[in-house]
Amino acid sequence: MKNNEGKKQNQIILSGKKMATILLVMILCVSNIFIVRVKAQENAKEAIINFTNKYFAKRMDMLSKLQMDDSIKNYLLNDNDYYELDTLIKYRKLQIGDLRFKKIDQKVEINNIDIDNNKANVEVLLEEKISFNDTPDIVSEEVTEHDLTLIYTNSEWKIQDDDFNSDFKELFAEQSSNTVKKVRSVNNNKLESVQEQILKETQEKVLNEKNELEKIKSENDSGEENEENVKQVQTRAAQFKFKKYDREAAATYARKYAKTPNKNYPFYGKPDYDDIDYADCTNFTSQCLYAGGIVADKVGEYQWYKLNSTWRGANEFYKYWNNNKGSGSTKGLKASKSNFKDIRLGDLIEKKPNKVVRHTVIVTGYKVDSWGYKDPWKYKYDVLICQHSNNRKSDMLKDYPLSAKNWTSKETIYVKISGSYK
Repeated sequence: MKNNEGKKQNQIILSGKKMATILLVMILCVSNIFIVRVKAQENAKEAIINFTNKYFAKRMDMLSKLQMDDSIKNYLLNDNDYYELDTLIKYRKLQIGDLRFKKIDQKVEINNIDIDNNKANVEVLLEEKISFNDTPDIVSEEVTEHDLTLIYTNSEWKIQDDDFNSDFKELFAEQSSNTVKKVRSVNNNKLESVQEQILKETQEKVLNEKNELEKIKSENDSGEENEENVKQVQTRAAQFKFKKYDREAAATYARKYAKTPNKNYPFYGKPDYDDIDYADCTNFTSQCLYAGGIVADKVGEYQWYKLNSTWRGANEFYKYWNNNKGSGSTKGLKASKSNFKDIRLGDLIEKKPNKVVRHTVIVTGYKVDSWGYKDPWKYKYDVLICQHSNNRKSDMLKDYPLSAKNWTSKETIYVKISGSYK
C-alpha cells in the first residue's frame, strides 16, 4: 500500500513538474511573441521616421530649386499630391520675384506615430526659416502641422495623404471640384485640367501686376505719397481728434509675436476654441493695430475693442472698418479699401472667398528691384506678411512673401490704415 501511495505521489509531482514546464514554455513563447512584436513596432517606427525625414527633405529641395523631381513619386501613393506640388512649383515660377531659396533651415519634429497593421498616422510639426533668392537678407519663417497617413505596400511605406492647412491646397481642391464636369465632358485628365486652369489664371494675374509695375515705373515721381493730410483732418474734427497710425510699432509687434503668441491675450483656435470663425488671425492683427495706437471704440453701432467679436472675427472686423468710417464726428478706426500699389507697412490684407472674409494678415515688409529703392513702398512688386491661424503651433508666418500664397485677385482685399479718432 505504501509503495502504491509513493508511486501516486511521485506521479503527481512529475505531473506538476510537467505542467510547470508547459506553463513556463507558454510564458516564454508569449513573452517572445511580445518582444518580437515590440521589436517589429520599433523597427517600423524607425523606418517611418527615416522615411518622413527624407520626404520633407526632398519636398524642400524641390521647392528650393522650383524644379519638380519625379523621384518624389517614391513617397506618394496617389497622383493628386504629385500634381498639387507640381502646380505649386509652376505657380511660384510665374511670379515676378525669384521664389527659389537662397538659405534653408528646416526642422522636422515628429510628435506622434500611430501604427495599425499596414497603416500609420504620423503627426509632424514643420518649422522653416527661409531666405528667398530675391531677398537673401530677409528671413521668412513658417510653421505648419502635417498629418501624414502612410500605407505599407510592396515592402515600403507610401504617403496616402499629407494633410495640412494651405491656401494653395484649398485652391487646388476648389478648382478640382469646379473642373469635374468639364473634364468628364471632354474625357480629359482631371488633374492636368486643374493645373492648366490655375496656371492660366495665375499668368493673367501676374501679367496685370507687371503691367501695373511698368506703368508706375514710367511715371514721373510725383513727390510724397498721397496720404491723408493730418492737419486738415484735425481742422475738420468737430468732436473727435485724429491720431495717426504708428506703422513701425504695429509691424514691430507683429514680428515679435508672429510665431509666439502674446500670453497677455487669449489664443483663439484649437484646442482652446472649436469655432472656425474665430481662429487667431484677426485677434493677432487687432493686437498689432492696438500696438500701433489705434484706439478702442465702444461708441455707436459698429464697435472695436479688446476681445469683442470685431476684434477677433475676420468678417466682423471687415464689417466694422467698412461701415464705421471714423471721422471728426465718428469715433474709431479710419480705414479704407485700397489696392496693392498703395498699401504700406502695417496695412492689412484680407481674404474674402465666397463673399465672406475668412482671414486677415498684416504687412511687415516689401520686395523691390534695385531701380525702385528710391521709393521702395511705391515700386514694390511683393509684400511680406505676418499671420496667425487656428493653431498656436502651426500656420504661423513671419515676414513671408504674399506671392508665395495663392490668393486670387478677386478674393483679396487691401485695407489701408490711416489712424483713428479718439
